[in-house]
Amino acid sequence: MAVTVKVVMTDAMKARRDELIEIVKTNMAGFRLAAEALLEIWKNAYYSEKHKDFGEFCMEHFGFGYNYARKIINADATIKSYAAAAGTGAVALTNEAQARALSKAGSPKDMVKAMSLIKKQNLTPSAEIISAAVRQIQKENEIVVAQGQTVNPLPTEVALAIEEGKSLMAALSDIKAKCNEIDKFAASKFGVCMPSGQLTNVIRKAVDQIKLARPYADCVYCGSVGGNCSGCGGRGWLTKTDFDSAPENLKQNSLVVTE
Repeated sequence: MAVTVKVVMTDAMKARRDELIEIVKTNMAGFRLAAEALLEIWKNAYYSEKHKDFGEFCMEHFGFGYNYARKIINADATIKSYAAAAGTGAVALTNEAQARALSKAGSPKDMVKAMSLIKKQNLTPSAEIISAAVRQIQKENEIVVAQGQTVNPLPTEVALAIEEGKSLMAALSDIKAKCNEIDKFAASKFGVCMPSGQLTNVIRKAVDQIKLARPYADCVYCGSVGGNCSGCGGRGWLTKTDFDSAPENLKQNSLVVTE
């Protein structure tokens, strides 16, 4: 679903938007540069000067709507996720159909397994071949689960970080509760000398920022492998801000989300 966002466009932002429009128009065949340009337009709301939403902008400039634009963006995100998990052994994927087929594997680790199966059999990674490899990995995972084994466990350090994030939430809730008590006191006859609400509002904003920056979920880009993953910065886990900005098809691969 498209969301309406309005930003004040500077001359530099307008110039960058126009540059990105041309990148999309001239790179749809290769699609990945176009996907990155579309994502930048969407995340920065470069569409908002004359259009009510991203979909309307895409329809006017490129002839397709929001859903197709997101499909292209998600396909590029799938390839990046796979490449981060596979490292130097990654197979080059060049079109959206390949990426869409590979995304059905779910986790980046299973994407790597599927593509490794294709490499081992020396097959050309068409969308059909990738789909068949993904189905094979899914069958193997079903057998593992049926035998009571664990599929794709989180690395210990990542699991610990997310558990610490849960513990931190309790402390942050206590801080906000204390702020409410302070405000109540400031509003009473005994708090006439206190700067009512000013300090506690600063504290509340700081608490909200900490919530967004805490370990929130396993990395859906690299499957918590870390390394050179640009999605998580090599940590293996995502903040809430990072997770919220991830493509929807990758969010579904998360093994654990801290609420």
